[in-house]
Amino acid sequence: MLGDKVGAMTESLSMSASARHKLSRAVAKAGRAPTESERRDMTADLDRIAGLLATQEVYKLAGQKASADESHTPGFSSWVHTLSSPRTMSLVEKRVKERMEDTSEPYAKEIESEVPVKFDQLLPALSAQAAHKAAKQSFTKLREQMIKAGEWDKGYLEHGNGLTGNPLTFDYAYKNNKKALGKACQRACQEHTACRGYTYHPAQGVCYLKAKASPVRGVECSKDCWFWGKVDGHPHEMSLSLQSAENDLGLIVHDKVVGKGREIEKGTTATIGYVGKLDDGKVFDQGKYTFTFGRGQVIKGDDLGLQGMRVGGRRKLTIPPDLGYGSRGYPGAIPPNARLHFDVRLLSVNDGSIPSGYKSGDTPE
Repeated sequence: MLGDKVGAMTESLSMSASARHKLSRAVAKAGRAPTESERRDMTADLDRIAGLLATQEVYKLAGQKASADESHTPGFSSWVHTLSSPRTMSLVEKRVKERMEDTSEPYAKEIESEVPVKFDQLLPALSAQAAHKAAKQSFTKLREQMIKAGEWDKGYLEHGNGLTGNPLTFDYAYKNNKKALGKACQRACQEHTACRGYTYHPAQGVCYLKAKASPVRGVECSKDCWFWGKVDGHPHEMSLSLQSAENDLGLIVHDKVVGKGREIEKGTTATIGYVGKLDDGKVFDQGKYTFTFGRGQVIKGDDLGLQGMRVGGRRKLTIPPDLGYGSRGYPGAIPPNARLHFDVRLLSVNDGSIPSGYKSGDTPE
């Protein structure tokens, strides 16, 4: 009879063989297994305490990650990356179990009062189960909260490089219809060469097209969610034609003088003279710059916008934030989310490449 009760208890707790063995020994030492009512009361109270501890540990870890990782904006993205690791969940589970068994912890007396003395030997097994359940629930809850709090550009797809015309609403014809909205968003992405991914929100009935297609991994959500998809076969952002960059990414190009010299090509080293201004006309930088074209040694708007230029040419570029310095800006010179205006002259083009670009003069002439 005792063995039957132990078996039922271990089955309900989904324990490993080792844990079942330890529990059996603990029950034998106690003389009997807890009744269904006793087990339910102990489990409920331990689950509540474990839940509080797990929430503390998850927020603590996520906060440490957000402050330590400067490559991500503290907040949603850093938290999601932190919470996407099974190793992190295991760490939280371990810490919760240790704290539940630590007699110096604030909850120690409450745990002691909830587990009768005769069942003290069951505490490690019950704590392990409560910690496992609480860690999983706290991660899921926080992910949902962060997704709900985060805007579309901080959710399932990487921030930046939204296509012009966002958001797409389709006259809200697909609101609350996940399948139909996803298909409509996919079709729209397929129609734009620059689109490689999309994110959509059925409850809001909106869709955003993106030039990036890398989802944030490990995010779980059951309601009020953003979903993502991607389109294969479209070129990478830096391989877009000038026309696609203009049509889909909001780059504006105006040739003031068409040059007659050598055309700039990927892998060649070019020198440009430039004046950069903000919307209010303020000059934030000017001079000469030497770089290898198409290798990311200048901002994206320049690598895309200088395509087709010839030596002697002069071109005006209006570069949207996502192709410039984005939401971070450039401290002391360019504010966040600033549109940039460049007057560019192509001074020379030479064979070969250089390791990195450099400012080769303080005046554009």
